Amino acid sequence: MVDKGFARAVVFAVALAALGCLGVDSASAQTRRAFLVGEQRYSDQDIPSLTRSDNDASDLASDLEQVGFDKKNITLANELRGKSDFDKRFQAFLATVKEGDVVLFFYSGHGLGVEANNTDYLLLSDIKSLRTYTRDQVIEADKRRDDIISLKMASFEGAYETDEIAKNGVSVNDVMNAIADKKPKVAILLLDACRSIIRATTDEREIKRGLTSGSRLLQPKDVPAGSIVVFSASFGETAIESFGFGDHRRNSLFTEVVRSELQRPGQTLIELGQRITRMVQAFALKGGRQQEPEYFENLGISDNFALVDGVGAERFQLTQQECAGAEVDWAEISQQPEREALERHRRRFHDCATAELARRALVSLIGSSEVVAPIVSATSKVVDECDQQAASESDPSRPPEVPGVALDQIDFDKAIAACKTSIEHSPRIVRYLFNMGRAKFAAANALRLDDPARKPLIIDARAAYNDAANRGYVAALFSLATLSAYTDASDEEEARDNNLLLKAANQEFAPAMYELGRRYSKGSFGLQRDLTEAYRWMAKAAEAGSIPAKVETADALFWGYGVAPNPRRAVEMAEQAAYSGSDAAKFNLGWYYYQGYKINGAGDQAAPSSVLPDDTQALLWWGRAASDNNPAAQYTMAQMMEHGYGLPAPQPEIAERYYRLAASGGNENAEIELARRLLAGRVLVKPENGSNEAIDLLTRALSHGSARAANMLAEIYRNGELDQAKDPLMAMKYAFLAMKLSVQADPTGPDGNPFYEIDAGILLAEMAVNGQAVDVNDRALLTPDEVDRLQRYYGTVDPETRKVKTRPLNVPLDCGGYTSDKVVWVWDWGRAEAPSEPQFRSLERETRCYNNDVLRRTLSATFQAARKDKVPFADLITQQILAAQTEANAQQTRQPRR
Repeated sequence: MVDKGFARAVVFAVALAALGCLGVDSASAQTRRAFLVGEQRYSDQDIPSLTRSDNDASDLASDLEQVGFDKKNITLANELRGKSDFDKRFQAFLATVKEGDVVLFFYSGHGLGVEANNTDYLLLSDIKSLRTYTRDQVIEADKRRDDIISLKMASFEGAYETDEIAKNGVSVNDVMNAIADKKPKVAILLLDACRSIIRATTDEREIKRGLTSGSRLLQPKDVPAGSIVVFSASFGETAIESFGFGDHRRNSLFTEVVRSELQRPGQTLIELGQRITRMVQAFALKGGRQQEPEYFENLGISDNFALVDGVGAERFQLTQQECAGAEVDWAEISQQPEREALERHRRRFHDCATAELARRALVSLIGSSEVVAPIVSATSKVVDECDQQAASESDPSRPPEVPGVALDQIDFDKAIAACKTSIEHSPRIVRYLFNMGRAKFAAANALRLDDPARKPLIIDARAAYNDAANRGYVAALFSLATLSAYTDASDEEEARDNNLLLKAANQEFAPAMYELGRRYSKGSFGLQRDLTEAYRWMAKAAEAGSIPAKVETADALFWGYGVAPNPRRAVEMAEQAAYSGSDAAKFNLGWYYYQGYKINGAGDQAAPSSVLPDDTQALLWWGRAASDNNPAAQYTMAQMMEHGYGLPAPQPEIAERYYRLAASGGNENAEIELARRLLAGRVLVKPENGSNEAIDLLTRALSHGSARAANMLAEIYRNGELDQAKDPLMAMKYAFLAMKLSVQADPTGPDGNPFYEIDAGILLAEMAVNGQAVDVNDRALLTPDEVDRLQRYYGTVDPETRKVKTRPLNVPLDCGGYTSDKVVWVWDWGRAEAPSEPQFRSLERETRCYNNDVLRRTLSATFQAARKDKVPFADLITQQILAAQTEANAQQTRQPRR
């Protein structure tokens, strides 16, 4: 590993070089043309000016040259002087468009949707605000009265939209139709126009999503043939330009993601839209914000169009069964079923038998306390058999001597018989009716959704719940609202159920408030994601005593999900949940103390609401969660022990035991780390686990969808390691699978790091150049064009070493007051930007450490210098490190002795 002092020393050793551009990809036969607008400065003081729109447009214009757009066919129109200026420039651009061209239109700035004519408008620099427009309309005596202007603004809103906006804004429909009239092969509209045009007077995280907040852009009703339109945020959301203090990135979140995803070989425009949506949503949430892009397409026969041709992935699919790994994954997550893991399993193995088991477990978890219920002391009171068999552990109206039964633990035949008897003997006790509904529903839930025997049981359960709800039993109302959860419910049924859920929540029934908050948090079951509403309901459920709600509320308070961050309150609430038995709260507390969160107070001092990093407390809480058999906590304990964090010295033997515990519990990170150690010979294979222990671990991790596991398996089969025969074809299949899984992964998680997709591409490039990518008859499995694209977009193979020269660098990310040491790799490829850039973007989002502009520019300059001098990037970095170290040693030698 390199000297940690490199990053600081080399900052002053290298001059910044200008970015260079490569020739365009030869994949496309169509002429590609682009029109890009960045509107940053607005003359009306009541419309917030932006800070990154110019960069958004100009940077994307440069990137387009990497995907087949000739510079002479790219029109960059920043800081237009108004609609007439736009019309003049746009008409000149349209005059160059020919039938069959590929056309891209990009706008970064403010936008507004007018519902009266269902039209979206792009707002240019001279647009008036509603306040200014209202001031122009009132009598002279009222023009200087801000209070009167504020009162009258609402009455002028309609006229403002149809007069000022419609006349001086640029209609998105007109842009779409004008491009469509030219009959292009494909038209791509990217609209980063979802910033709020109203000045925020509070923390954006606390603004409720709705008709007066955030994006005002409307969904287009008629997208022209051959077109795709991508909005940077959904209606009512605010597109993120900056995450606040310390965020020194060049681009808005949406544009940064577009730039990072544009150059992926073989990616269709629909896949690009899906990828942008997933990445922006995840990165926004990571920063405590909410932003979900939307795309609308009518591509038709062009739905397989890609900006960059592929590298052969479609020919190298693993022939494993779709359900391979499902049983292993289910065996792991069923040990401690949690909704996140169960939902992931259903998505990944949706047509497999275990998906039905996951569905049943999910249904059972709804309304469950999700914390081990306390053991009820023996009592002399007689417990009714109906209560004994079917009472809900989440029903506050059950007698205190009744422990309650989880839905999947109900012996429904006994319960139905018992409750029938209890209802006959005591028809006025509504609880028995509710219990009967649970027994019937438990019987239905034990059947597949397509089993004809299920329907009458659901009808009976609904009737019992409905009768009990009509008699004022709120637990029955909640059960009625969740009866169709995790089924193929229609939009109308989901809307009905959400209304019932809201009724139960308004009666302060804790499980209902928690479930409603969770649906808002996830954007599920027909509700749009709304972090502010999610926090509101979670906080209410927490106040009512819900343990899982306390866990979620604490997390929202710590990271700022839908509320201004308050780490101290978060820790206090998480401790309440932890002391009530929640291992999730204990695990989260470990992260809170390990990560810390400083809230700046007076004089840049830590405010009382801050939580400072404390490895000892982190170790304590992770240890408690690990004792509860939490695999994620066991993995973090292994890391803490290995490095000695919070301890007098590292404890490698204890670390290995924790790695094995976590891996046996199904933790993907532990499975990969243990396999890596076995591969390197750092730990010995346990005889009882067999000689294929590492392969088995990676196969289990692969069942979770792990790109890292697929990458390691590709290397194993390429090199013939761990007693596996060399198998080039299998290595290539695993490499292509790694690329696919990395793109599908959560971009904020380990597998979503762009390095793993790139690493798999590097492996394929090396195999092709070295003659390893051949069939049994020594025929090349990749075409020359595919090999060229692998080297251009992933890694350039050095002609001397026949490898992609790589080097890891330990770099200290500047977090504003402290540093976070991370590893960045350097190598050569054919893209214009340095390969360190996508890694920095990923690491900065992960750590929220954005003050790395000088370091990033330095590495980019070194990359450009290496390209100019035709030397490997990694070699030049090594030279600079040695030179910096030599100079540092020389300075020490020249120091006078005291």
